[in-house]
Amino acid sequence: MKTLFAVAALLACSLVGAVGVSPVPAPPPPAGPLTLLVSHLLDGSGHERGATTLVIRDGRIESIHDGAARPANGTLIDLRGLTLLPGFID
Repeated sequence: MKTLFAVAALLACSLVGAVGVSPVPAPPPPAGPLTLLVSHLLDGSGHERGATTLVIRDGRIESIHDGAARPANGTLIDLRGLTLLPGFID
């Protein structure tokens, strides 16, 4: 049974390569700052913050504010209802 599964897996992999399936390209980075609205933020030192707004620019956290503040420009991602633990992205 294991041999049959291995043969089927190899056949599937070779068919995918023959069809020419290519990965989907990554989307372009957002223009301007990226603002995240979250309900809970774990800061990595054992503390939890309530409703928080994070502003991210050029892939780095620029600022953290208490409460939900909507940005004047840039991209807004509403994650309210979720908990965020920054730094565990990679």
